[in-house]
Amino acid sequence: MAANYLLKHIRRDGMATVLFCLMFGCVGMLAQWALPGPDNASLRFAGLAATGMSALGLAVAAGPVLHPRRHSTIRELERYGPLEQVLAELQQDGLQATRHGRLRLGSRWLTGCGVGVTVVRRDEIAGLQLAETEIRSNGVKLGSNWRLVVTTRDGRELDFNCRNRETALLLQAQLS
Repeated sequence: MAANYLLKHIRRDGMATVLFCLMFGCVGMLAQWALPGPDNASLRFAGLAATGMSALGLAVAAGPVLHPRRHSTIRELERYGPLEQVLAELQQDGLQATRHGRLRLGSRWLTGCGVGVTVVRRDEIAGLQLAETEIRSNGVKLGSNWRLVVTTRDGRELDFNCRNRETALLLQAQLS
């Protein structure tokens, strides 16, 4: 069987973070090496701090790259049964799902792969609500970002980023 799309997404997110941390660390080291002299001490210190933060980021990002099954979202899937069986069910449902950007609406599951992964079984959905986030700059509205807030039977609230109002309304209608 092919690798599960959720595990691929988690691994890809981790790799993007690793690359960012490596670049950030290189900029920090460049500041330390390229700016000798006492006049640049504060910039060298900032470079040292950037290098340290990038090392910490690498340590955190290595987990999803090396062990995506240890990700908290994947571990939470064990509530639905044995993990291998649930991942196989998600993969099958995802292949037949309707895609709305980064969202997949299948016959049994709703999954969102954006920054991180959000997964809910459709029969657990107790309520749906549209939420708008206005994008502003200097008090001027530049646009809106829409999300679907799903409330489950056990009281969890999950955000699914829909980006635009039409997608959010379509998903709400399909899930109602």
